[in-house]
Amino acid sequence: MIILSPDAGKRLRELLEENAGKTPRIHFREAGIGMPELRLSWAETQEKDLAEETDGIPFLVAEDVGYFTSNLVIGLDPDKPGEFQIVARGDDTCDGNCAACSGCPEP
Repeated sequence: MIILSPDAGKRLRELLEENAGKTPRIHFREAGIGMPELRLSWAETQEKDLAEETDGIPFLVAEDVGYFTSNLVIGLDPDKPGEFQIVARGDDTCDGNCAACSGCPEP
């Protein structure tokens, strides 16, 4: 399940108009020494991507992300204007103990 903040949903709708024929794709990006980051890019479907739709917005979820988590929260990154923040929440990667991490973006 993908949960969108209202601001992220609005921004994604704007970007869909600008990126005709492409779909937002959620995937891992290596972040150097630390853990990989969840990222959103505009792409065409890859062979094993999972298709999902939230609030009328189509998404592609990379197969390895689908193995990692099924609950994603997408908000606008408060530290990087114009970029999205994607957080896995509510299953193997999050037990609801917010003291153990920096928290989720509010939907």
